[in-house]
Amino acid sequence: MKDPEQKPLEGARVQAWPLSRLSDPPPSTRTDPSGRFRLPLTAAGPQRLRVAAPGLATLVLDKVMPGPGLSLVLSKGGAIEGTVSDATNGAPLARVRVRALLEAYAGHSAWWEADAPSAATDARGRFDAFNVFNPVVFGGIATDITSASFGRVSAQANPPRTVQLKARIDF
Repeated sequence: MKDPEQKPLEGARVQAWPLSRLSDPPPSTRTDPSGRFRLPLTAAGPQRLRVAAPGLATLVLDKVMPGPGLSLVLSKGGAIEGTVSDATNGAPLARVRVRALLEAYAGHSAWWEADAPSAATDARGRFDAFNVFNPVVFGGIATDITSASFGRVSAQANPPRTVQLKARIDF
């Protein structure tokens, strides 16, 4: 696992679900200092693999077959900004933690750890959360062991990423 600068990414959260049982709680592990991980699986067959790290976009791979090593890179994501206010009087709320949760399974988020992008509101109730909701969903991995592209992902299953630039000047 590498970060956008191609450096080993330590502490990224890795989860895998058997495609046949996506509603089950997934096994989870963290990448080591060299960016590597080993994850014992609960079932054989194709898996949905998710990788998340604070400050980076979540990576999703479907139809990953256990066995071959993967070379993955997390990238930066999008942004969310807003204001949190008291519903009764409209006053801004300071020091409120806002979390961007990606999906819910059986009514519970799969991202209750620190991996979920988050931000705290300032004194005026404003927050900015960057690198959220911009995951790359890669296509399947080449599984023909006689092919020169064995173990490689060569397609993206969702639309290309969009880039957002932002500036704010406060007086």
